[in-house]
Amino acid sequence: MRVGHLPYVDKLLSRLITGNEVQTCVRFAPGTIVALERKTVISMWEVIWAMSPALISERSDDQ
Repeated sequence: MRVGHLPYVDKLLSRLITGNEVQTCVRFAPGTIVALERKTVISMWEVIWAMSPALISERSDDQ
């Protein structure tokens, strides 16, 4: 698990997913949770799921 802040975490995600930290591949609001999984064949990462603060708030209101 890694925890970070913008703009560094979006650069890290871009680097892991595309190999280039300048190429934006994921845009998200502060507080968003993103799960990645490593593709073993090509040694890159892919987004498995993402959860925005609004969705997290909705889920906690339901309970």
